[in-house]
Amino acid sequence: MPVASKADAQRLRITLRGAVQGVGASGSARLSIVLEALLSCDHCVVQGFLAAGHACTVMGFEEYFPLAKKYQVPIVVTGFEPLEILEGIHMTVAQLEKGRHEVENQYTRAVRREGNRPAQQTITEAFEIAPRQWRGLGEIPASGFQLRRRFQKYDRTGASRFRASAKVSNSNHRF
Repeated sequence: MPVASKADAQRLRITLRGAVQGVGASGSARLSIVLEALLSCDHCVVQGFLAAGHACTVMGFEEYFPLAKKYQVPIVVTGFEPLEILEGIHMTVAQLEKGRHEVENQYTRAVRREGNRPAQQTITEAFEIAPRQWRGLGEIPASGFQLRRRFQKYDRTGASRFRASAKVSNSNHRF
């Protein structure tokens, strides 16, 4: 199971402080907030989730336990290899068949329940919670991260420099 060393965390901090030329202000997400938004919709028919292993490698999966309990939905952390995805689907379906709604980790070779604490600390230092636009869902408050002011000069997307807002009317448009 990979574990980041203090030296790795320090290198990441140094990268965030000075050498970053490709950090995007809108690239990170707080996925449990998005799942909560989906599950709380009146018309939600989602019966289970495969949680993204790459995100859980850093953030862990502790935040999913209250969601699984509250909405009685299985959540399985999976990797991205075909067999990992299939096993994640199998684990989710097995929970549904048994009437269970728990959080399980299929991706044990890379993900720990608590995630990577040094990386989380670095994220906390570099980013702050912000609203985020989601394709098909619109803006969900507190579902993303944006660079803290002192790191905005490294924002390759320009999102922190250009806060343009456009209203588009659907009249007279052909898609």
